[in-house]
Amino acid sequence: MDKLLLEETTAQKLALELNTQDLSALASTCKPYSTALKDEEIWKKKTAHDFGDLFYIYHLFETSTVDVAPDLRKKYSESPSSWRQYYLTKQQRLSQTNQTALESQVQQEVKDTTAALEKCMEEGNSISFNHIASKMLWILDLIPQHGGCYYVLANILFYLQHDQADFVLKEGRRMNPTYQPLIELEFSINNDQWMITRGEEQQQQQQKISQGIQSSAFPFQPPSSQQHQEHQQQDQLSDDQSNLEHLQRRRSSIKLPVLDPDGTALSAPLLHVLDTLFSKFDKDQDQALRHEELDHYVFSTNGQHPSEEFLSAMGQRFGANDKGWLTKEGFLAFYLEQTLGDQDETRKDIAAHGYDRWTFRKL
Repeated sequence: MDKLLLEETTAQKLALELNTQDLSALASTCKPYSTALKDEEIWKKKTAHDFGDLFYIYHLFETSTVDVAPDLRKKYSESPSSWRQYYLTKQQRLSQTNQTALESQVQQEVKDTTAALEKCMEEGNSISFNHIASKMLWILDLIPQHGGCYYVLANILFYLQHDQADFVLKEGRRMNPTYQPLIELEFSINNDQWMITRGEEQQQQQQKISQGIQSSAFPFQPPSSQQHQEHQQQDQLSDDQSNLEHLQRRRSSIKLPVLDPDGTALSAPLLHVLDTLFSKFDKDQDQALRHEELDHYVFSTNGQHPSEEFLSAMGQRFGANDKGWLTKEGFLAFYLEQTLGDQDETRKDIAAHGYDRWTFRKL
């Protein structure tokens, strides 16, 4: 039994490294190898290994404030019915294209997109992230090892402070280990994370010092020497705190819009937040807020319990189901009307539920 398990595990590892012709030859050598290579999970892993894990990367953008192109949803929102067939079809398609010539064609496009991304970040224009991310995902479908695309996608997620942004960076480094901008980005991010950790540690140390707690290894120093060390520690803490505050300001400089570019509808980032809030308070998940649920939402937002007349009027005015309860469409219609009249009020509402009012990031 142990031997069979070992052979199967070995086959799984080899599947990631060998081409399809060698895999066929391997499958013909013995039954455990043949059985293992019929496992759909192996072909799923091989697809991610050879072409990049675009399905998961797409999922990361779907869970961010970026609104990717509808054609990408059709392509990546659901797993293939057969990973083996998907792999073989994609491999055949890529083998029929001249990857070198294709990469040369998109080189300037990726360069221009990188420059556009930097401008968007400077201006806080996150709406353009939708087009930029979609374009990079499409190029990766054609050129799986393109480091420039991973660089752009990783930058977007880091800028939006997505908790899985590091995955895209590491995937890009795996697919293209020599792409210099990815190497530099990895160094920059690691340095930023070190600064944050160091800043938090120094803040804790500063609190101890202010309380008269000495952390020195030499507790019985002469007064002058002890004071000199305290001054040095305070100066270092001040520098670290300044660097940390600068880093935090840089990361939080983006201001996401509450309306779309036309100013007539709610923006995609805000819709994502409101959809999350609605689902949170819709306890029975019937796509409507019964009066108890709506009361809970209003109280959580502004600290006041509304009247029964108010709860009924919300559904009547903005949209209700056959029971008179406010639907999700009605909930969004209310926020559209409020936002068109007073954007700050909407930002205050989401802030009351633990979101940054400018970046829409969950705090």
